[in-house]
Amino acid sequence: AVAVLVVVVGYRRVDIGAKVLAVLMALELGVLAVFCVAVLLKGGHEGLSLDSFSPSTFMTAGLASVFVLTFTSFVGFEQTAIYSEEVVDSKRTVSRATYTAVTVLAVVYAFCAWVIVQAVGPSRMGDLLGGDPSELIFDLNNEFAGSMMTDVMHLLIVTSFFAGCLALHNACSRYLLTMGRARVFPAGLARVSPTTGTPSVAGITQGALVFAAIAGFALTPADPYTQVVVWTNTPTIIGVLVLQVLTSVAVLRFFSQDSRGEGLWQRLIAPSLAAVALIVALGYLLMNMSDLTGLTTAQNFLLAVPLLLAFAFGVVRGMRVREHSVEELSA
Repeated sequence: AVAVLVVVVGYRRVDIGAKVLAVLMALELGVLAVFCVAVLLKGGHEGLSLDSFSPSTFMTAGLASVFVLTFTSFVGFEQTAIYSEEVVDSKRTVSRATYTAVTVLAVVYAFCAWVIVQAVGPSRMGDLLGGDPSELIFDLNNEFAGSMMTDVMHLLIVTSFFAGCLALHNACSRYLLTMGRARVFPAGLARVSPTTGTPSVAGITQGALVFAAIAGFALTPADPYTQVVVWTNTPTIIGVLVLQVLTSVAVLRFFSQDSRGEGLWQRLIAPSLAAVALIVALGYLLMNMSDLTGLTTAQNFLLAVPLLLAFAFGVVRGMRVREHSVEELSA
């Protein structure tokens, strides 16, 4: 039902989907705000402390895994660029949206994580983190904000799944549209709705793929939370980080040939720093992949095989398309 609803909303004008996401995001941030205020007013479980921000706290054995999870949490901020064709002033709007997204994510994540630590308390940290991770926040919210707000949080976690699916659907359908235009995939994917301007064939195709995946997993005994999500998201994160590294390098190469009036920060410094940071994050992720998936090295490799095959297909297909384009221009 969610998959079908996502396709319907995604097919409408981009501003309609944005308004739906904005309302859901506001409600979700609101329930988090209630939880955070309740914890702060009650002084946490054992009093409030800023020890979490101490430099010595970061020098732990589990830093690599935390580093990976942090980068994982920020995946998606780059989606602002894919809406450049559907806004009036793309350069200004996309830039503002991107920096705003990163800033809001950083502030909200850091503050809420600190509040959660205060709610847990040092003395019971091990016991609570060793339990069911999917229930931790609900249990803490029930303790500090009350059962009624926990019921609201349970409802909003479902709407947040819908919001996340809609955001990913919008991104994937536009990637499919772009690859259709580039003839990497069938040209039919490049069609847009004459009334809304959104990807039509690509959107329906993306929805059908998601529906098939959900139905397929529903026929298996795989646990949705600890297996399906992990097994599908982890290789996806690897793919996104690789693409972000390649994009950063592509930006450097592009502006080395023509500055296009951009400053040194946009042309050289920012993409260079991004490439280095993303390569480090990718290395940490690959080295600590077993901590995320709970699988062996061989099993993790099998998860990554589809990525390798897709990359190889993309490279070969891209080269053939370029060759045909050169031949057409020569003719």
